Amino acid sequence: GGGSLPGETLPSVAVALRGRSADRTLAALRRGTPAVVGRIEGGRVVLDLRTVAPESDPALASAVAAIVR
Repeated sequence: GGGSLPGETLPSVAVALRGRSADRTLAALRRGTPAVVGRIEGGRVVLDLRTVAPESDPALASAVAAIVR
């Protein structure tokens, strides 16, 4: 649903990952530690950084690096 402000958007920055299979990449990220939740757009995995605290950046980077190796 649209929540309390349908049609409103919040500014954000995202990282897009390309790989062999966006479905498999996203599934692997969700199974990892920490679990990383993203979405698929245009055949790429998109990680929206709006809800990632700056102190969590190293953990997110490690989780992504472990999957893309």
